[in-house]
Amino acid sequence: MTRWVAFLRGINVGGHNRLPMSDLSVTMRALGFDNVATYVQSGNVVFDAGGGGDADGEHLSGRITNAIAARHGLSVPVTLRSAEAVGRIALGHPDAGSGLDPKLLHVVFLNREPAAAAAATLEPERFAPDGWTVDGHEIYVRYPMGSGRSKLTIEVFERAFDVTATARNLNTVRKLAGLATSG
Repeated sequence: MTRWVAFLRGINVGGHNRLPMSDLSVTMRALGFDNVATYVQSGNVVFDAGGGGDADGEHLSGRITNAIAARHGLSVPVTLRSAEAVGRIALGHPDAGSGLDPKLLHVVFLNREPAAAAAATLEPERFAPDGWTVDGHEIYVRYPMGSGRSKLTIEVFERAFDVTATARNLNTVRKLAGLATSG
């Protein structure tokens, strides 16, 4: 068994894609997953399932996406990481020691690693003072003035890298890492 963390994009945001976490937990259990736990209302689920490699994560992600569509009528991208990976990510934000509040540091989880050439298409000065570091399937973002009015959005990364993405602030990632290791 592998412990997984699922990040659902756009759940319960601004009154759209409403999905109570209790209903999501039932759906996850109906898929045969064990030790299901949710965190806050924005679509974070920790669970146990067989397998453990990237291919297994892609398969499980598809199963979860299809089940949410069938049971709840929602088209929601689901990105998975192993609990082990989330632990590394929680400790690995390159700006964690910068003195910025962890709520101003985000992790963007990508469905696949972007091509290296794609990163060159984004012009950092266009988004200053916000910045980012691409590391495999994650982008570590810093929003010194907050993310609310930033032009550096998930959609910017999705267009530039031709990926599907979702983001969480570092506090949430750390909480999920703890939840994933305590289960």
